[in-house]
Amino acid sequence: MLKTKNTDNNSDIPDANHSFYINNFKPGDRLIKLPEVEKLTGLTKPTIYRLMNDPDATPPFPKNITIGKRSVSWIEREIYTYVNLCIAARNQKNIEPTQNGR
Repeated sequence: MLKTKNTDNNSDIPDANHSFYINNFKPGDRLIKLPEVEKLTGLTKPTIYRLMNDPDATPPFPKNITIGKRSVSWIEREIYTYVNLCIAARNQKNIEPTQNGR
């Protein structure tokens, strides 16, 4: 399961399986808004939200963080990591046939 409920305030929080994204904001990191996430990933808003809520997405898409009642952002470094994981998966697929002698 990708999310669990925090019973104190009913907000969604990542579960332990996604510790990669927990407490990952470090000095020098930036918060970015949806248009920049779309630009960096090449994905549309509906696709981004679908991937965020898809427990089977591989790699898992980083969750946004609520920074106000009507404002969310993403941690830029997490978006870059997601893109790099997608590139690594693509490269691994390109390598496998050669390794198997095909």
